[in-house]
Amino acid sequence: MLQDRLGKLSQVNPQKQRLVADLPPAVQLNAISQILAGQNTTNPQINTFVKQSAAQGMTPEQIRLAFIEEQRKSSNPLIILG
Repeated sequence: MLQDRLGKLSQVNPQKQRLVADLPPAVQLNAISQILAGQNTTNPQINTFVKQSAAQGMTPEQIRLAFIEEQRKSSNPLIILG
C-alpha cells in the first residue's frame, strides 16, 4: 500500500524527489556530524551506516563518500520527498 502511494507521488510530481546521495556535501556532513553527536535521523539505515562506519575509524568525509558509493550501487537508493 505504501509503495503504491509512493509510486503515485513520483508520477504526480517527480521533480520533488531527490536522492539522499545527491544532497550537497555540506548538508551530508552536517547530518553525519549530528548523528555522531547522538542525534538520530528518522532513517535507521542512515544512522546505522554512519555509526558503523565511525566505529571502523572512518572520518566524516570518508563516511560521506562511502555512503554515496553504497547508494550508487543500491537497487533501492534512499530518496527525499519534498
